[in-house]
Amino acid sequence: RNVFYTGAAPNQQAIPATDYFLDELGVEKFALLGTDYVYPRTTNNILESYLKDKGIAEEDIFVNYTPFGHSDWSKIVADVVALGADGKKVGVISTINGDANIGFYKELAAAGISADDIPVVAFSVGEEELSGLDTSNLVGHLAAWNYFQSAESDANTDFIDAWKAKMGDERVTNDPMEAHYIGFNMWVNAVEQAGTTDVDAVREAMYGQEFPNLTGGTAVMLPNHHLAKPVLIGFPGSVYVEGSKSGIVGIPGIFRSNISPEEEVVVPDLYLVLLQYEISYGIAAGPLVNGISPTDTAVVNYFEIIGKGTVVNRKISLYTFCTVINQIPFVIARTRNIRRTNGS
Repeated sequence: RNVFYTGAAPNQQAIPATDYFLDELGVEKFALLGTDYVYPRTTNNILESYLKDKGIAEEDIFVNYTPFGHSDWSKIVADVVALGADGKKVGVISTINGDANIGFYKELAAAGISADDIPVVAFSVGEEELSGLDTSNLVGHLAAWNYFQSAESDANTDFIDAWKAKMGDERVTNDPMEAHYIGFNMWVNAVEQAGTTDVDAVREAMYGQEFPNLTGGTAVMLPNHHLAKPVLIGFPGSVYVEGSKSGIVGIPGIFRSNISPEEEVVVPDLYLVLLQYEISYGIAAGPLVNGISPTDTAVVNYFEIIGKGTVVNRKISLYTFCTVINQIPFVIARTRNIRRTNGS
């Protein structure tokens, strides 16, 4: 209710990176390697389902988790290499965290494996992690973020100059810094707009806040508490090679938004997936959970999946719909059509 997310949702980092491997690099088999904690496991659960949906066979997906600080990568790298024994191209999606990355990339290099042989795209390796390290073992491998220090914009130049003036020329900027910079400034603007620091009032003012990001676009805070963000894929510590300047709407735990009501699908337990919804009566601008009374006559027509099962078409009152959204932590929603009345 009171948490606003400024980092990447899976469809703003993991999914585009996977698509890049599939579409641009021709990867046919995937090694999903992560540190053993909630973020890698959640991301890889999503990616495993996504890859299967893209036609990648289960036996062509290798998933492995290691503890923080893991250093012996010889067996795991050998398993990754063995995955491509049939000649199909293998790619690594890495959610390996912290200094374990050093040993992983060193082992790849020691095994004579280059990015041309088995490319790696990382979600936890950025400028700060690379500062002061020998990056020769990372040549050609990729990272996926919503910001790189090398992004070309006046706002980014000013931000980098201010940071280095304060902290020293050797210090670097990175994606989490930009996310915090955007979020903090949005909060300041929301407080000023609300005229108070009262939590409820500031929360209302946060919806729809806009603030320039550092890549040349505009970040927008949406009713689902996520930002619209660009996606950048590039060489760690260098310029990005693929990017989307336009904002991609953050959708937590996204799978697909084009599932038909007749299609059998599988999603994780505890996910309520609202694939699309149509409100047949006017609704005030702003988040759905506000200003809706139990007597409101609006009806929501939507497709729903709960747990594992078939997509079903439901029609419920707007009040019930909004109440459910407010209570389920992971919601996927794609607006198909909202008709507003009275100029609202």
